[in-house]
Amino acid sequence: MPLLRSQGSSPVLRSQGNGSLSGPGDTMMTAGRLCEGNSAAADPSHSAMQMAAQALAGLQTSSALGALGSFTLPGNSFAAPGHSALAPMQVPGHTMLFLSPMDMEQPCLQSLTLPEPTGLGLEFSSTTSLQIKWNAVESLLVSPYARSIMWHVEFCKADDTDVLGECEFPLQVASAPVTGLQANCEYKVRLRLQVAPANPGDQPAMASSFTAAVFQTLDVEGGPFTPPKPVVHRVSSTLSEVTILASPCQAKDGSYSCAQTWQLQRLEGALPEDDSREEDWKSVPEVTCSCLHPTTPEIVPSLEKKRVPLACDKIYHFRVRASNDHGSSAWSQIESIRPTPATCEVRVEDVRSLSATLVWSPPEDHGFEIQGYHVYMRKAEDESDFREAVVSTTTEPDGEDGPAVIRYHAQQLQPNCPYKFYVKARSESGLSDPSVACDVVTQSLPPPMPSALTMVKIEPNALHCAWSMKDASEVNFTSVCEVSWRQVTDEDEEACGGQYTKLQWLKDFEDREKWSSKEIPCNDEAGIEYKGSIIGLMSASMYAVQVRGRNGGGDGPFSPAVLQRTTVPPPQQPTTFYSADTTATSTTLSWDQTLDAVYPVTAYQLRTFGPGELDDTAWATIAPLESGDSRLEYMACDLEPGREYSFQVRAVNQHGPGEESDRLTVAMMRDVPPPPGQPTSSHQTASSILLSWRPPVRDNGSEVGSYCLQMRLHRNSEWHTVAEAITNLAVEVSCAEPSTMYLFRVRAHNALGDSLWSDEAMFETMAPPPPLAPQGLAATGTHESVTLNWLHYQSAITGYEVQQQQNGVWVSLMDAGQAIEQQLTRFRRKRSHVDIDTTEAERVRMRPVLTYTRQDLADKTSYSFRVAAKSQGGECFSEAVDVMTRDARTVGTLSDEEVASLRALCEECDCPEYVELLSLGLYDRETLSRLPPDELREVLEQMQVLPKHREKIRTALALPPGPPSKPLRGAVTADSCVFSWDPPEPNGFPVMEYVVEMLPGGEGADSEEVRFELRSTTSTCKVENLFAATEYSVRVAAVNEPKGQGAWSVPVVVHTTDAKCEDQPLLASMRKALNTKEYADKVASQLYHEQWTLKTLSSLAPDTLRAVLLRMRVKEGAVHSIIQQLTGGAN
Repeated sequence: MPLLRSQGSSPVLRSQGNGSLSGPGDTMMTAGRLCEGNSAAADPSHSAMQMAAQALAGLQTSSALGALGSFTLPGNSFAAPGHSALAPMQVPGHTMLFLSPMDMEQPCLQSLTLPEPTGLGLEFSSTTSLQIKWNAVESLLVSPYARSIMWHVEFCKADDTDVLGECEFPLQVASAPVTGLQANCEYKVRLRLQVAPANPGDQPAMASSFTAAVFQTLDVEGGPFTPPKPVVHRVSSTLSEVTILASPCQAKDGSYSCAQTWQLQRLEGALPEDDSREEDWKSVPEVTCSCLHPTTPEIVPSLEKKRVPLACDKIYHFRVRASNDHGSSAWSQIESIRPTPATCEVRVEDVRSLSATLVWSPPEDHGFEIQGYHVYMRKAEDESDFREAVVSTTTEPDGEDGPAVIRYHAQQLQPNCPYKFYVKARSESGLSDPSVACDVVTQSLPPPMPSALTMVKIEPNALHCAWSMKDASEVNFTSVCEVSWRQVTDEDEEACGGQYTKLQWLKDFEDREKWSSKEIPCNDEAGIEYKGSIIGLMSASMYAVQVRGRNGGGDGPFSPAVLQRTTVPPPQQPTTFYSADTTATSTTLSWDQTLDAVYPVTAYQLRTFGPGELDDTAWATIAPLESGDSRLEYMACDLEPGREYSFQVRAVNQHGPGEESDRLTVAMMRDVPPPPGQPTSSHQTASSILLSWRPPVRDNGSEVGSYCLQMRLHRNSEWHTVAEAITNLAVEVSCAEPSTMYLFRVRAHNALGDSLWSDEAMFETMAPPPPLAPQGLAATGTHESVTLNWLHYQSAITGYEVQQQQNGVWVSLMDAGQAIEQQLTRFRRKRSHVDIDTTEAERVRMRPVLTYTRQDLADKTSYSFRVAAKSQGGECFSEAVDVMTRDARTVGTLSDEEVASLRALCEECDCPEYVELLSLGLYDRETLSRLPPDELREVLEQMQVLPKHREKIRTALALPPGPPSKPLRGAVTADSCVFSWDPPEPNGFPVMEYVVEMLPGGEGADSEEVRFELRSTTSTCKVENLFAATEYSVRVAAVNEPKGQGAWSVPVVVHTTDAKCEDQPLLASMRKALNTKEYADKVASQLYHEQWTLKTLSSLAPDTLRAVLLRMRVKEGAVHSIIQQLTGGAN
């Protein structure tokens, strides 16, 4: 629905209700926004224009409909609901387009022509509205700017030029209503087409000429019709609500009789049948309201539920009539209301767990008999509706002589729950005002019977009991527990014959005079276990105990009685508890016996605490002495020597154990250890037995430090000590004879002496095993001999036998025995000098090689040999080796000079035995040195050269590494430089490190004083602590392990960058100390670059200062001069 825009200070009429308009001061309801009018203009003749319902329906169904503008008052701006101020209003399915000045400059829009509107006329009218219409412009509906073009409508009175209102309508609309106008009045309506402005509120970008027409509203032709009788509702005893209904205003002939004002009258008291009390009617102030032209009786909006005060005890009558300029209607029918009963005064008479009783006196009925009462009830914390109960008017006296009252018993309530009650009296006039609310909290149910009553602790003069209450916190919570008890006397025991359950007073709960009781407060938490103590009882006496709960709801039932006898008093604590006759494993404890004639001691209990044992040690029972001796002794045995033990004793009688004594601490004596376990053996060989044994079961107070082991042959009785200070529990014993029985025994030793010998153990050495076959057997032949080589690695070997196969039979070579024996003798002598710390790998490398040469053989002949190793366990042959002697015609020999060179090599490597073997292979020193590393290794392995001799030969034949490549310069600073180079040829051995030599002064310098070297393990090196602006010559040499340093590389020259010294005192001091200005400047620059100051250098000790300067590679003479300068001559 479009909004109106008013101009100037003219009043604006705002719509109200369902499309009608009203005067200033009321509220205008437009398409979605309420606007306040200008209250300064109160002329009711002014009106406003708005769209009719059918036009709005057309807006909502049109497919090409645009949005509408905004309605503004001077100085204010409003927008439709859901839209911000000055924003275009959205119509469902359509959007209002506002054109900017740039859009207006487009050629197509400049050529647009808006025609003058035609066909402005009147469809129909009423006393307060006009329905106008005009012709649609079909040519503009298909224009691309159709949504930006709108109808502008404004109106004013025919005899005035002030615009009362204006509004914009979409181009598709062709009619609109104007409502809320004055009757019988002429209005001028103007219409034009215009283009929507760029911004809401601006002047239109383009507009056509106005078309104007004058229209007149209909006149009211007669007085209003009689309205229906008013609707009256009594809100309370002193207030009522009156609603006035309007009658239809249009007659059958089409004329209108609209009402302008309404008059409501009220009459208090009885209504006579005649007009005798006409002057007693009191008028309510008249109310003016615009006519909405109802077709059926409708509520007048401003007269709905109008509140009228009343007296609480009076009857009232109401009537209404309508008026206009032609007169007033007849009075409507009369509506009467009667007074309700007075408010009830309610009080609470009684409250129980499940019910409550309310009492009130009959209230004043105000002339109309009370027919009943309505009681309303709900829980206090419940927000639901009140529950209603109807109570009759039957009364009963309040006490014997009291007034008549009404009682209401509220039943089926919840225990311990808050409720709210109020009461209304009812007569034929209606319900009275509610009474003051009564707040009621029901009582709790009495507690249930306690359960699980038990005695948790029984003492000579007290009983401690516990029980449970199965109560609910909101229903029957227990606030106090009552504990009752009664002593069972000797007469009671005689009467029941020992059957206590037959006691009559246990069954008669009413007779409680002889019972004692005490109250125990309960916790706030329900359903927990309760505890109580009954003290001051007789010892060794029978008591009956009962418990019951109590709360605001009353006393609960007693629990069944529990019968319990108190105990006898505990025995007294034993006294004079001490120990005597303490040995290493036992001590005698004694104490004075507790004498009690009434409750005698039946036993004593002793508890022993060993080192580190807790208080849960078990008690040992000791019988008391029946003789007249008052002191009891007990010997504690099987104790550990040297340990401390604690003892406690207590007496026991019918009550049970009494209080224990204080702890008695006893330190046991120390002694030599007991004998260790019998030796056992897990492994035997022909020459050794592996023994082990268990330590003594205890150390008797002194830790075992060592063991002594002895052995003997089974056929001898003399024992021999193997070792006297064995700290382990196992040892391997060497035995001289295989397959022989040996006996062993062991004893332990501590600080107090030796233990007894252990039980003897007998073990037999194993028979000697046969030897292993010789390994590494190799044969090398010449044209007339064969040389055999094999490893000697078994210590149990007694000799070797060499055999040759002749005609299919193996024949022993007798001449080999003496040669081999000589070699074995020499090897045994060398073995005796082997370091005991030699590792197993070194021993394997040092294994000797035996050699035998068979002479006088034929050339070009195949021979087979084998070697047998012999020991006490037998003999074992190696695999046969076949060898072919050489052709005598092709055999060459080394010259004497070559043999001498080879012999010198072998003697240098401590292996002269290989001279003959290498000579036979025609390997002289020069030949071996020319072999590649891998081929040299293979030749030495084929010759059966031991690993240690191989390394020596390879080292002796090695060459130093070659020169690295020329160093390449990297990053160069004032005091450092980075170099890199390519590694040289290793010549059989890897390069271990590199030597980098730096020579200040360039390649031609030769001063040894300033030359320095560095070591690097990689092919990259960073040299630091150099002088700034100095030329250095750099060369590199590689180092390997056998030959050390190799040849130098080609040198490279590098210049460090300049680093000027900014510290003038430091520069002056260096120039003063040194003769050469150039060298002094270099030293000063280096010190300044490393952030040294003259003050810091002067504070150093001479030795520290010397170290700093030498690290910077300052010349020795310059170092001395600088120290003299900075320390004042101290050195």
